[in-house]
Amino acid sequence: MKSKKILIVVVIITATLLLLKVNAGTKDSTLIKNRIEGVYAIAPLSDKTHLYYLQKYTLNGITSYCIELGKDITTDIYNSTSNETEQQNITKLTKEQLNYIKAIAYFGYGYLNHNDDKYYMAAQEIIWEYLTNIDITWTSILDINGPKINIDSYKNEIIDLANRYLKKLTLTKSILYYIGTENTLTDPNNSLEFYTAISQKKQQVTITGNTLKINIGTQNIKNDTITLTRKNYYNTQAKIYNFDDSQIMLSAGNLENEIYNINLIIKGANLTIKVIDKDTKKFESEGITNLKDTIYEIYNKDKSYNSKVTVSYPGTSKVVNLSYGTYYIKLIKPGTGYETNNTETEIIINKIDNTLTLEQEIIKNNIEIDKYYESPEGNIREENITFEIYDTNNNLYKSILTSKEGPTIVTLPYGSYTIKQINTTEGYEKVEDIKLTIDKENKNNIKYKLLDKKIKVKVHITTLNKETDETIEEANVQYKISDKNNNEIYKTNKKGSIEIELPYGDYTLEQISPPKNYIKNEEKINFTIKSKDSLNIKYYNEPQKIIYKEDKVTIKKTINPKTSDKIKNNITLLIISFISLLIITFHLKKTKKK
Repeated sequence: MKSKKILIVVVIITATLLLLKVNAGTKDSTLIKNRIEGVYAIAPLSDKTHLYYLQKYTLNGITSYCIELGKDITTDIYNSTSNETEQQNITKLTKEQLNYIKAIAYFGYGYLNHNDDKYYMAAQEIIWEYLTNIDITWTSILDINGPKINIDSYKNEIIDLANRYLKKLTLTKSILYYIGTENTLTDPNNSLEFYTAISQKKQQVTITGNTLKINIGTQNIKNDTITLTRKNYYNTQAKIYNFDDSQIMLSAGNLENEIYNINLIIKGANLTIKVIDKDTKKFESEGITNLKDTIYEIYNKDKSYNSKVTVSYPGTSKVVNLSYGTYYIKLIKPGTGYETNNTETEIIINKIDNTLTLEQEIIKNNIEIDKYYESPEGNIREENITFEIYDTNNNLYKSILTSKEGPTIVTLPYGSYTIKQINTTEGYEKVEDIKLTIDKENKNNIKYKLLDKKIKVKVHITTLNKETDETIEEANVQYKISDKNNNEIYKTNKKGSIEIELPYGDYTLEQISPPKNYIKNEEKINFTIKSKDSLNIKYYNEPQKIIYKEDKVTIKKTINPKTSDKIKNNITLLIISFISLLIITFHLKKTKKK
């Protein structure tokens, strides 16, 4: 077990040594000094205030800085290392301290347009002051009290760049964007200018100053990752140089890379489909029609199927995640009571929120009403007749008026209806209510030729005895009824009456032949029919007169025919009685003689 542990330790040590070998070099670097005349550093050390010539150092051609204030440089040959652990061990600095002085060296002399020696002076001063907490100043003569060289603006610029460079990015890690949009992000720490950005899905990404601009493509509806990495201005990493007891040096170079990922949730465009009635321009429609649950299908530009859309109240539906481009939409299931339309509608999606308004047309039918009434001259078109049309809930939908010019036409939408005639010409019946249904099976024009017939009223004519007011029950008594157009002869039935039906109008009644034993009545009776109420007409006849003679005295009597019949019967009975009495008397006399 011990042998295994020893082996693991050996492997780790070997790997570490290999790593160090890769990042470190022995006597691999040459120090070059370049003294700048007329510039001296004033360093108030613990023993006294020192003056130092300004030396611009390079190691292997890279600008380098002293990190140990007051320590001598005793060699021109140095060992180099870019390994952070080795650098900390050599410098006895923390990682934070190392990173800071590396950042100062990064933005010091030689960075971009920092070609003025004052950038070197500023970077060197900042490193010394940061590590020793000693204020360094510069003079132009070899005297600690000489005139000061002001490099504050250079120092401030380098410190600002270094501080922003070392700050972590604080951009949103996950963002929702829509295709076809241009989006910008700014970093609160103002550090974006030190990064480059790459999109995995090849979105167009650029950094200008502290602004990250992301242009989302119009076709790619997938999540994406924007990777931000620190820019590398130099061709090498920042290195620490040391050799024996000589001054430790730091060269300008790149710091450890920082990677920052932003996850993009990319959504496509939205298409809001709005369905309205073609006539009302609203989702609500007439009658029992209903646009709810209308179904459409969307097809891509190549006519391949994309999606299905069901439209519900209040008439809109939304399709999401569409790429920019051309689409087609087709009605699959119309609303209740609406026409089927197979036309494909083209729509171009070229922005985030798109709206398409689609109209549907109600199934309708033309109803033609041609109104007439009966006449001796033929059927005559009847004008100013009102018809009311009621829907299936018995609500009045529409009223129409007939014209003598021709049929009246009304358009009715899908549904069931009742058409009622409201008025009519006097003396004429109204037509019965009309029930009809408008649907997809019944879309041809419907024509109604309607005829009002004359109202017929019951007329009862009774023949009466004028003296007794009793009905003369005798058949075939003839009467003539006349109007302005013709005459009609009617006969009584065996009960002595006439039952007929007559239309509205003015009439004259007269007797053609009286009952037997009655005197004909020459009176003409005029009557009018102008309502539906039945009419009773009484027509009177006087009985005929009979004359009797007694003892040469003429007695003129008017005897009721029924009374005359009774008298005749009584006389017959008297004669029979008289004869019977004679026979009985004769028989009695004959009996006595015997």
